[in-house]
Amino acid sequence: MQSDLLEHLRCPYCNSTLELETIEVCTTGIKTAILTSSCTMFFPVIDGVPRMLLESFLDHQQILKECCQDFDSRKDAVLAKYGEPIRSATRRNAKSKKSFSLEWKLLGNRDHLRVWHTDAVSYRNQLFAEIDLREEELAGKKVIDVGCGHGRSTRLLAAKSALAIGMDLGNSVVDAAANNASPNCHFIQADLHYPPFSPGYFDLVYSSGVLHHTESTSNSFNTISTLTGANGILSVWLYRPCHDFVQRFMLFLRRFTVNLPVKLQFWLYFFTLTPLHWVISFIKGNHPHWREIMISQLDVLSPQFRHEHTPDEVEKWYHAHRFEKVSVTTMNEIGFSMKGSRIL
Repeated sequence: MQSDLLEHLRCPYCNSTLELETIEVCTTGIKTAILTSSCTMFFPVIDGVPRMLLESFLDHQQILKECCQDFDSRKDAVLAKYGEPIRSATRRNAKSKKSFSLEWKLLGNRDHLRVWHTDAVSYRNQLFAEIDLREEELAGKKVIDVGCGHGRSTRLLAAKSALAIGMDLGNSVVDAAANNASPNCHFIQADLHYPPFSPGYFDLVYSSGVLHHTESTSNSFNTISTLTGANGILSVWLYRPCHDFVQRFMLFLRRFTVNLPVKLQFWLYFFTLTPLHWVISFIKGNHPHWREIMISQLDVLSPQFRHEHTPDEVEKWYHAHRFEKVSVTTMNEIGFSMKGSRIL
């Protein structure tokens, strides 16, 4: 973690500023630390990544016990005061954290692998098509990538903006941070239901393929929309109803796979669907890496939640939250991206 990230972060529960207790530093910045809020909530920095989930101090309590002599008393005090929201967040996030952490672990820092069957150039073009902005329009802007996954979009946005922060629910942010060399690009582990930032803080709020994997897409949209500042842009990509036979068959399989342990799903797909997918792709003249195939399959079959929406439906959400100039920017057979500008 770079120390200047602290000025941008706020407590995800009470939105107060945070105090930094540094425990260990390394050549790239702060490796281990504790961020403390005035409401007594505290959040660890582990492997250089701020862990801003309400339940993060429980996820990493073994490390914190070794670092902090008073950890048990601090934990008990926080649980006594905020036990219900912490337990609720833990239940809601548990399966999604495992699912998406495994999915993006397959990619790691392997930049040669394609994501969503796109090479580096196509991926970049798709990103800027979704936000519908010229690269120079990001100059001087503060950007957040909500649900950043592998972090490639965050790094591309950082190259053209003043500040880019990638946040994700899972541990993919560890590899994303390790693969980042840009001083204006940061990665954090955070829950989009409790974003650790002040309202209206960002000029561009970008979330691609994420909101529909939450319990309620509309509620998640409501939450991240508050991060958009005056005249700022909110850009989202969501699934739309799809009638493709293969896609509908995969969704049928979800009825059974979504309740299986994530590791069992991995080996099940590895020995069944992945070889079949590879053979079909080879016949069509494509040669995807098995990791690329597995990422796509896990993204469909593993997440606890998966919703589909129409552009008309999502446009109403934008207008309800005081956005104008709302438009569809990209669309394909499974989804669409939409953007809107925050009204003053």
